[in-house]
Amino acid sequence: MLNLIDVSSHQKGLNVSNVSGDGVIVKATEGVSYVNPLLTSQVAQTLNSGKVLGLYHYAKGKNGASQEAKHFLNYAVKYIGEVPFFLDFEEPSMFSASGVAWAKQWLDYVDKSTGIKPMIYMNLNFENNLNWDSVVLGNYGLWIAQYNKSKHVSGFTIRNLSGNLRHWPASAMFQYTNVGRLNGWGANLDLDVFYGDRKAWNAYGCPQGTHKDSNEWHRINGVFVIGHGQSINLRTAPAVTSYIIATLRSGAKISYDAWSITGGYLWIRQHRKNGGYGYLATGKHDGRKRESLWGSGI
Repeated sequence: MLNLIDVSSHQKGLNVSNVSGDGVIVKATEGVSYVNPLLTSQVAQTLNSGKVLGLYHYAKGKNGASQEAKHFLNYAVKYIGEVPFFLDFEEPSMFSASGVAWAKQWLDYVDKSTGIKPMIYMNLNFENNLNWDSVVLGNYGLWIAQYNKSKHVSGFTIRNLSGNLRHWPASAMFQYTNVGRLNGWGANLDLDVFYGDRKAWNAYGCPQGTHKDSNEWHRINGVFVIGHGQSINLRTAPAVTSYIIATLRSGAKISYDAWSITGGYLWIRQHRKNGGYGYLATGKHDGRKRESLWGSGI
């Protein structure tokens, strides 16, 4: 098990390296415009302290699910393949069947764009009294919340959930108090437990289907150089509809460890931290012959 805290701008002044625990889940965004002003510093503190990292988006629901998902990915994209993603679903106005449908759309958008299956956070009342069958069938994990009223909890004192889950067979995480106290911080903290080890945590952050080789990928190490006047998008999957990690311009170099012909393009893949990959189309290929090449090195 991993002991974690989750933080936002409310924890201004907290250096996460000064408190105990195995990891930190940092609020990244909310709605379609808000960005946690402490996002960069809280992420850096977490990684520099050797703790595991997660990122979450607070659902407002006033805009389309895809709009909120895009806003989140604008700031989370650099960590694709490295950390798990979460949807914080607790806005009272979203307590409805349409709210569930909205959440499913958000989760599906992030999944389709990145290959990462986000987890969804909610309290036990939301889990018990809304129909989450579509989300469970979508294989999205649950981070359940239930507080011990206002009684302070000193240190990571894990307890059992009071009550039962109705839709998920089990939760991947449990937030058991919002009034936790840890040495090194004089105010309340949310305390969480993840029912797995670091390997399991990292697996939640790896794009599905890209962590292992398939028959279509051919192992070869090399360096590709973007051609003169060219700019190519590094993506989260070998498809031109997948999410853009970065745009590489003329003269940029990218190391790769395999190539594949997929969807009319010759793709190379770049190994990223914690087992993830970035994918770059190097030119058009019809499966028999190369039709164009946008650089050199493959």
